[in-house]
Amino acid sequence: MATEVETPLAEQPEVVKSEEEEKVEENHVEEKKTEGEEEASDKPKDGEVVEEAKKEENGTAPPKLKLHQPAPAPNVPCSLPTCLSLETYLRMNKIPYENAYASTLTANKVKMPCIEYQGDKVQDVRFCIQYINKKFDVDPDASLTAEQKAICHAFQAMVEENTYWSLVYYRWVDNYQETKKYYENMAPLVSSFRSKMDKNKCIKCMEAHGIGKHTKEEVYSIAESDLESISALLGDKEFFMGSDPTTIDCTMFGLLANLVYGAPGSPQEKLIQEKLKNLVDFCDRMKLNFWLDYGEICSADNVEEFKPRSILRKSQKKENKKEGKKEKKEGEATTEQKEGEKTEEEPDKKEEAETKPDESAEGEAADDAKPEEKDEEKEKPSEEAAEKEPQTSPSEEQTEQKPAEE
Repeated sequence: MATEVETPLAEQPEVVKSEEEEKVEENHVEEKKTEGEEEASDKPKDGEVVEEAKKEENGTAPPKLKLHQPAPAPNVPCSLPTCLSLETYLRMNKIPYENAYASTLTANKVKMPCIEYQGDKVQDVRFCIQYINKKFDVDPDASLTAEQKAICHAFQAMVEENTYWSLVYYRWVDNYQETKKYYENMAPLVSSFRSKMDKNKCIKCMEAHGIGKHTKEEVYSIAESDLESISALLGDKEFFMGSDPTTIDCTMFGLLANLVYGAPGSPQEKLIQEKLKNLVDFCDRMKLNFWLDYGEICSADNVEEFKPRSILRKSQKKENKKEGKKEKKEGEATTEQKEGEKTEEEPDKKEEAETKPDESAEGEAADDAKPEEKDEEKEKPSEEAAEKEPQTSPSEEQTEQKPAEE
């Protein structure tokens, strides 16, 4: 899996460029946007690098540089200091790139990090930086004096060829039980065999280097001397060569981040935390400037995604993904069915609603007819009352008339 990182550049005013400047832009092209596009575009994520937007003659954007390196490890974007230093160098110089995580490469001779760009393949951090400087016309060390460049060269060689092996010793000899947990997703037998095989390789490399022939105390004393020298070189400065970051800062961050963040509890980490606090501040400063997405890359989920797995575990993982996709499709189908049922019910409700006005009309007609019935009912009581009135008999009329005649 490849991760892409991008950061925007501020819009530059239009100027008349010389032929030399135009040649520079052919190698390293910066993104250009109008004011309306800049206002409409969202803010980029932290730690992203600018993507080349200027089109080539054929109308397509130039390809990104591909960086081959090991996958993210717990607490560090890469457990190999040289790879971490090269990725930091790409970010510092705003070179568009993408990661190609792999444990081995299909090549006869490969020393990671390895980069690919426009058909070119380069390996080893030193040669990669030289290629990048030439291809993209960048050089963060251009302002340094010859003496400063010599100091940087010496310290970089010390870190890559000497101090680094104390980190290897801690991981694969002194803290092997914790390191082999990285293979826990593989089958038990494969996990045990693979971790022991890698351990034996590292021990052979340390013996060939010479540091593997020393005792544990001697190995850590070598690391202590190197780290104290690094701390003395940094002093109170913001970066190793002053207020601006240079190549040596990337090299130092690659190693120190693996000690400060990637080897908690190690003798080197304890020394840095207790006596060499300026190195801790330096690592935090580098993260703030170039690795604002550090925590996201080193998250537990992201690290778990790239842990080595045996073939059976991989096939099982694929089956689980397929089942998950099927469940999603079934869930979407059920929701579509429910929505279809709702749409079918709605016309029925509309028909019922259409019939309701007729019923109300009948009710109104019935109400109109009621007043006539009421009038008839009013007339009926008068007739009944007339029937109930007593009728006078003839005898009674005669008796009433007699006194008058008399």
